[in-house]
Amino acid sequence: MLRRTGLLGIARYMGPAGTAHALGSLLMGNDPEHSVVDAVGRVHGLRNLYVADGSVLPRASRVNPALTIYAWGLRLGAWLSKEK
Repeated sequence: MLRRTGLLGIARYMGPAGTAHALGSLLMGNDPEHSVVDAVGRVHGLRNLYVADGSVLPRASRVNPALTIYAWGLRLGAWLSKEK
Protein backbone atom coordinates (compact mmCIF):
# COMPACT_ATOMS: atom_id res chain seq x y z
CA MET A 1 0.00 0.00 0.00
CA LEU A 2 2.83 2.41 0.81
CA ARG A 3 4.53 1.63 -2.49
CA ARG A 4 1.35 2.43 -4.46
CA THR A 5 1.01 5.81 -2.74
CA GLY A 6 4.65 6.65 -3.35
CA LEU A 7 5.58 6.80 0.32
CA LEU A 8 7.93 3.83 0.34
CA GLY A 9 11.58 4.41 -0.33
CA ILE A 10 14.50 6.34 1.05
CA ALA A 11 14.76 8.83 -1.80
CA ARG A 12 11.50 10.61 -1.01
CA TYR A 13 11.29 13.06 1.88
CA MET A 14 8.13 12.45 3.88
CA GLY A 15 8.29 15.44 6.22
CA PRO A 16 7.26 15.31 9.88
CA ALA A 17 4.53 12.77 9.09
CA GLY A 18 7.22 10.27 8.13
CA THR A 19 8.75 9.93 11.59
CA ALA A 20 7.97 7.06 13.93
CA HIS A 21 8.54 5.98 17.50
CA ALA A 22 9.11 2.33 18.30
CA LEU A 23 6.53 1.53 20.97
CA GLY A 24 5.29 -1.71 22.45
CA SER A 25 8.17 -3.97 21.51
CA LEU A 26 9.22 -4.65 25.15
CA LEU A 27 6.09 -5.18 27.20
CA MET A 28 6.05 -3.93 30.78
CA GLY A 29 4.51 -6.00 33.57
CA ASN A 30 5.03 -8.03 36.71
CA ASP A 31 4.85 -11.45 35.06
CA PRO A 32 8.13 -12.49 33.35
CA GLU A 33 6.17 -14.99 31.25
CA HIS A 34 4.19 -12.19 29.57
CA SER A 35 6.46 -9.14 29.81
CA VAL A 36 10.06 -8.13 29.29
CA VAL A 37 10.54 -5.39 31.91
CA ASP A 38 9.05 -4.62 35.32
CA ALA A 39 7.41 -1.34 36.41
CA VAL A 40 10.74 0.46 36.76
CA GLY A 41 12.13 -0.72 33.42
CA ARG A 42 14.38 -3.49 34.75
CA VAL A 43 14.62 -6.48 32.41
CA HIS A 44 13.23 -9.59 34.11
CA GLY A 45 15.98 -11.98 35.17
CA LEU A 46 18.84 -9.49 34.74
CA ARG A 47 20.07 -7.47 37.67
CA ASN A 48 21.38 -4.24 36.12
CA LEU A 49 19.79 -3.98 32.70
CA TYR A 50 17.13 -1.29 32.29
CA VAL A 51 15.19 0.02 29.30
CA ALA A 52 14.81 3.80 29.13
CA ASP A 53 13.22 4.30 25.72
CA GLY A 54 9.69 4.19 24.34
CA SER A 55 9.69 0.47 23.62
CA VAL A 56 8.20 -0.21 27.08
CA LEU A 57 5.17 1.96 26.36
CA PRO A 58 2.24 -0.11 25.09
CA ARG A 59 1.05 2.34 22.41
CA ALA A 60 0.75 6.00 21.52
CA SER A 61 -2.33 8.12 21.53
CA ARG A 62 -3.00 10.51 18.68
CA VAL A 63 -0.24 12.83 19.84
CA ASN A 64 3.52 12.54 19.52
CA PRO A 65 4.78 10.34 22.41
CA ALA A 66 8.13 12.16 22.72
CA LEU A 67 7.27 13.88 26.03
CA THR A 68 6.03 10.60 27.51
CA ILE A 69 9.28 8.92 26.45
CA TYR A 70 11.32 11.75 28.01
CA ALA A 71 9.28 11.47 31.23
CA TRP A 72 9.86 7.71 31.36
CA GLY A 73 13.62 8.24 30.99
CA LEU A 74 13.66 10.93 33.68
CA ARG A 75 11.62 8.73 36.01
CA LEU A 76 14.00 5.83 35.50
CA GLY A 77 17.03 8.07 36.04
CA ALA A 78 15.58 9.39 39.30
CA TRP A 79 14.82 5.84 40.45
CA LEU A 80 18.33 4.64 39.60
CA SER A 81 19.97 7.57 41.43
CA LYS A 82 18.01 6.70 44.61
CA GLU A 83 18.75 2.98 44.40
CA LYS A 84 22.53 3.28 44.88
